[in-house]
Amino acid sequence: MLKKIYLFGFLFVALCAVNAQNNPLILKFFVSDAADAKIRLNTQGTYAYTYVKTNNASITGSGSGVSGLTEITVPSIGTYNVSITPTGIFRFNGGPDIDKIVELTQWGQINWNTNLAGMFAGYANIQITATDIPDFSGVTNLNSFFSGCTNLSIVNNINNWNVSSVTDMSSLFYNAKAFNKPIGNWNTTNVTNMNRMFFYADAFNQDISSWNVANVTDMSYMFNRAKAFNQNINSWNVSNVQNMSMMFEASQAFNQPLNNWNTSNVTNMSQMFMYPSFNQDISSWDVSNVTNMSMMFWSNSSFNKSLGSWTLSPLVNLTEIFGYSGLDCGNYGATLKGWADNPNSPLGRLVGAVGRSFGNGGQIYRNQLINSKGWTFVGDSYSPGCLEPFLAVEDLTSGKTKLTLYPNPAAETVFIKSEQRTKSVQLIDASGKIVLNAAQTNQISVHHLPAGVYFVKVTLADGSESTHKLIKK
Repeated sequence: MLKKIYLFGFLFVALCAVNAQNNPLILKFFVSDAADAKIRLNTQGTYAYTYVKTNNASITGSGSGVSGLTEITVPSIGTYNVSITPTGIFRFNGGPDIDKIVELTQWGQINWNTNLAGMFAGYANIQITATDIPDFSGVTNLNSFFSGCTNLSIVNNINNWNVSSVTDMSSLFYNAKAFNKPIGNWNTTNVTNMNRMFFYADAFNQDISSWNVANVTDMSYMFNRAKAFNQNINSWNVSNVQNMSMMFEASQAFNQPLNNWNTSNVTNMSQMFMYPSFNQDISSWDVSNVTNMSMMFWSNSSFNKSLGSWTLSPLVNLTEIFGYSGLDCGNYGATLKGWADNPNSPLGRLVGAVGRSFGNGGQIYRNQLINSKGWTFVGDSYSPGCLEPFLAVEDLTSGKTKLTLYPNPAAETVFIKSEQRTKSVQLIDASGKIVLNAAQTNQISVHHLPAGVYFVKVTLADGSESTHKLIKK
C-alpha cells in the first residue's frame, strides 16, 4: 500500500513537471535581415528556451538564458517560434529586438514578477493571439505594460485577466492606438494610479463604468487624446482623486454626464476639458480644494454652462480658464454673478477669458469682483446687446417682474413697489461699486449721486433677488 502511495506521488510530481514544460511562454519572431540573423531576449530571470522555424520544423535549436540580454543566432531569415520556460520568477524587458516580436501565442504557466512595468513597451508589431490566460494574480505594477504598442488590436481574453493586486495602471495603454478590447470586468479595487492610462489610445471606446476606482488618486491625462472614448463613467467613485489635470484634453468624442462625481479632494483641474466636445452640467461639483484651474476650458468651443455655484479656493489659478471657450454672454454673466455674490469667493484672482463677452448684468458682477475682491480680467469685453437670460437685470418697462421702481429715470428719490416686504436694497454704480446699502426700505435717495446708469439689487422677504437698471438724471 505504501509503495502505491509513493508511486502515485512520484507520478503526480512527474506529471506536473511535464505539464510545466508543455506550457512555456511562446513568442513569434520575424527575422528579416540576414546580416542580423539573431533573436535577442532581454529578461529578468533565468530560463531554458527552444526555437523552431515556422515553415521548416527541422530548423530548431535550444539553450538557456540568464537575466539581461541573451543572443540566439538562427541559421536563416524567417519566422521562428521561441518557447521560454523560466526556472523561477520571470519578466521581459525592452531590448534591441522588440520590433521582431510579432505575436505572443501562449502565456504559459509562468511565475511572473510582481513588477511588469513596461514589459511590452514599444513592441509596435505585437499581437496577443494566445487563448490561455496569464496568471497575474500577484502582479502589482502594470505601468506602461502595452505603452507604444501602436498596432496592438488582438489581445485574446484580456477581459478575464486577474488584475486584483495591481496598484499602478499608469500609461498601461499609452499610445496603443489600435487597442479596443473589452476590459470592463477588471477588478481595479486596489489601483491608485491611472495617470495617462489611455493617453493616445485612439480607438478605445469600451464600457468601463463598473470599475471600482475608489482608491485612485491620480487620473491626470487618463483619457487625453483618446479620440473615440465616449462612455458613461458618471457612477465612478472619484472621492480620493487629487489630480484630474488634462484628464479629457483633446478627447474629441467625450460628452457624458459627470454631475455625480465627488471632486472634493481634487486639487488640480488644469486643462481638464481643453479642446474636447464636453458640454455637461458640472455646477454641483465641490471644487473648493482645487488650486489649479488654468486653461480648464481653453478652446473648448462646445462648453457653455454656468459655474456660478462653485465656491473657489483662495489659492485657485484661473489663468485662461475660459479663453476661447464656448461660454456665451448669458452663462459667463451668470458665472460672474455667482462668484460675486458668494462671500467666500477669493481675493485677487486673475481670470483669463479671451473672446468672452458680458452685458449689463455681467458688467455689474464683473466690476464687483474687480472693486470688492481685487480681481483682474483678461481678454473679455462688454457687449451691450448680448442676451443674459440667467440674470435678472431688467428695464422697468419690461413687465417681467412684480417689483417696480418709480420714477425712472429719477433725479431725487426712487420708490420701490412690491407685493412683498423689502428685506434689503443695494445701489450699485456702473463700475460695480456699492454706493448704498439699506434694510427694509421702500425708497432710496439718489439726489447726491452723479448722473448715469445704476443698478438696484432688491432682496424680498422670501429671499428672492432681482436687479434692475436705474437711470439717474
